[in-house]
Order: sequence, then structure tokens, then C-alpha cells
Amino acid sequence: MRPRSKFLLLAILPLLVSLGLIALAIRQQQQDLSRRERQVVETAYMASKQAELLNYVSLARSVLAPLYDTRSASARISASTATSSSSIPAATTCCTRGSRNCRTRICGT
Repeated sequence: MRPRSKFLLLAILPLLVSLGLIALAIRQQQQDLSRRERQVVETAYMASKQAELLNYVSLARSVLAPLYDTRSASARISASTATSSSSIPAATTCCTRGSRNCRTRICGT
């Protein structure tokens, strides 16, 4: 080999090795960064989904709360009317079963 070829080989070979090592280091850092970014995005995504789910549950509870309050209030009212003597006549006082004139359970209305 000529001295010029040896000199070029000795100059280019370390350059190629260093470029290969730099490429491997960059690839490793890129993979590590993408793993960390994915983890951060996944954590933020799950937190937002959990917050949204809590909002939906809160919304559902606020919609259903009046229904449960109404049901419990009507149960209290019916329990209090059942225990007290009421002035409403019984359903069978003026209507006979199968009568055409009796439109409602309480006659006269």
C-alpha cells in the first residue's frame, strides 16, 4: 500500500467509527425520549379520562338526585296519609266494578 492510502485509511477509519458510535448514541437517546414522552402522555391522558369520568358521574348524580328526593318525599307523604285518617272516600263507595259511569277510582271527579 502506498503511504497516501494508509494515511487516508487512518484518517477515515476513526471518522467512520465515531460517526457510527454517534448514530448509535442518538438512536438510543431517541428511543429513551420516546419512551418517556409516551409515558407522560399516557399518564396525562389517563388523568384527563378519570377527571372526565368523575364529571360524568357528578352530572348523573345531580340529574338523579331530584328523582330520589321526590320519591322519598312521596313515600313520606303516602306513609303519613296512610297512618292518618283521610277524608278521601274509598274507591268502592259509589262505584261498582264494571260500571260504565265510574271513570275514575273516586266517584264524582
